Amino acid sequence: MRQAIAEIISEEFCWLPAYPDGCKDANEVLKAHGEQAVRDLVEKAEPMRSDGFVPITKIENAARPRTFTTGLRFLDEHILCTRPEFFVIGGTAGAGKSTVAQRIAFGLAWEHGMRVSIFNGEGHESIVLTRARRFWKAMTGMDTANPAVQAERDSWLDKHVALVKPPQDQMPTFEWLLWAMERQAIDRKRQIFLLDPWNEIIHERPKHSSLTEYTGECIVRMKRLADRHKLILMVAHHVRKPENPKALPNPYDIADSAHWYNKADHVLIVHRPDEGANKTQLYIAKSKDHEIMGRPGRVWARMEADPFDIHRLEIAKEGEREAECAHV
Repeated sequence: MRQAIAEIISEEFCWLPAYPDGCKDANEVLKAHGEQAVRDLVEKAEPMRSDGFVPITKIENAARPRTFTTGLRFLDEHILCTRPEFFVIGGTAGAGKSTVAQRIAFGLAWEHGMRVSIFNGEGHESIVLTRARRFWKAMTGMDTANPAVQAERDSWLDKHVALVKPPQDQMPTFEWLLWAMERQAIDRKRQIFLLDPWNEIIHERPKHSSLTEYTGECIVRMKRLADRHKLILMVAHHVRKPENPKALPNPYDIADSAHWYNKADHVLIVHRPDEGANKTQLYIAKSKDHEIMGRPGRVWARMEADPFDIHRLEIAKEGEREAECAHV
């Protein structure tokens, strides 16, 4: 009956009362709770089609959001994640985006007991496994040549690290990945997802939609997914090839759209000015809330392959000024 009436006069003109337990209509409410309770039914009714109205005092989790370290303590003043979180990592090819993104994902899992799933679009998936094992070695300092230690290590990995990988007969489309991440969040209790890299995902952009419009819509859908399930959703994406390879990329250089910078909670640019040197600049270009999520800044770091880790690198002030001048 309710739906039939709504179809006749339109949902937007229909409001629904919330009956107290044990009551199915206004007459029962009157008998059980009195006239004021019936008035409350009318005054507190909600529209059948939500208009998005939420009283400010009814906001869920109104307390200060909890923050999460990436495990790289030297980044804590710049990056403290929240849930939900949309985290963008950009950089040129070979700069170390995947290395940094995976280390951050592993660190969040290690520090907070979270579970991460990775879409590994480039390179062999065994690289992810090797890095995850070497990360565990870095965190524990244990001798992984020992079979008992290997079993302990792999038990932790099986619980905390996995892949998002479509079946052989299916392409890694954006629609499939969005569906798969939601299922893994619900059924497998995953709290972190890393899509690496964005350009290896198959995108079915509508003909009427520009690349900028499509990218913006994809980001909104990912952020809504993160919000529904309180996820940390990370995306690694390349930047446009700079005229000066030694110059620090601008966050607006992230390919396809300025939305990557504008809509993200954190934006991290990974820059290696000298391919032959183990010296990488981590440019935290954006932190959405400086009070709780850290402040933008720049840190030099060195990568360690085995055990898999990243360490702060102290360099001469002249080098920092040189890099800043190149960026400007």
